[in-house]
Order: sequence, then C-alpha cells, then structure tokens
Amino acid sequence: MEKIIQIIPAPSGMSAQYEEHEPNEPRVRVGHKIYQRVPIACQALVQDESGNTAIRPMIVTNEGEYQFATTYEDFISLSFGG
Repeated sequence: MEKIIQIIPAPSGMSAQYEEHEPNEPRVRVGHKIYQRVPIACQALVQDESGNTAIRPMIVTNEGEYQFATTYEDFISLSFGG
C-alpha cells in the first residue's frame, strides 16, 4: 500500500485520457476511437512499503473524491495541453 507523503500542483493542461466516456464530458477523437479527458487536479508524492517513492497524478471523481488517475481500467495515458 502506498502512503501519500506530499501533494503538489499538477502542470497546467495536464489531463488523463480514458477509453470510455460519459455523455457531455470533454472528448477527443484519436483515430476511430473517442477518449474522455479528465483534468489532473494535483499530483501525489507517494511511498511504498519498501521506501520507494513515485509521483502519481490524481483526479477528482464525480463524487468529489480524489483518486489516482491510473486506478481505473480504462486509463490510457496522460496528456499535456491541447
């Protein structure tokens, strides 16, 4: 299990791309597929049980909860700008 050590700002324009999308959400077409873009709210410096650290992007869910962007199966990638 990872422990959050520090929360840091996300770069402007950073977003997570997901394969599935909800109606009325911002979408982008890539080839023949449509992806949902979700803004990255912040980044978390995390530490695992072995003491290794990493920076993980976080989104805010529709329920107002902060979650790691990569938690969801339909996560594709991170994008910056545009």
